[in-house]
Amino acid sequence: MNGRNITEGLVVTNARHHDLLLRSVEEIRSSSDLLTQHASEELILVGLHNALRYLGEILGEITTDDILAKIFSTFCIGK
Repeated sequence: MNGRNITEGLVVTNARHHDLLLRSVEEIRSSSDLLTQHASEELILVGLHNALRYLGEILGEITTDDILAKIFSTFCIGK
């Protein structure tokens, strides 16, 4: 990211949420790295999908097929 400590001033009291946030950050960083390396869109989207799923778990939401379809519709995957 930009080198800043993103946890600065953040308090997370639920250990499960803390773990999911850390996983989300790692997936986003991985996707960001892949993007700068000009990796395929499919590889980049895997990390973003995982981050979305982790954040959805915190919010108690289920990642629906509609949301995923909207994300993947912006890319020409498999064409």
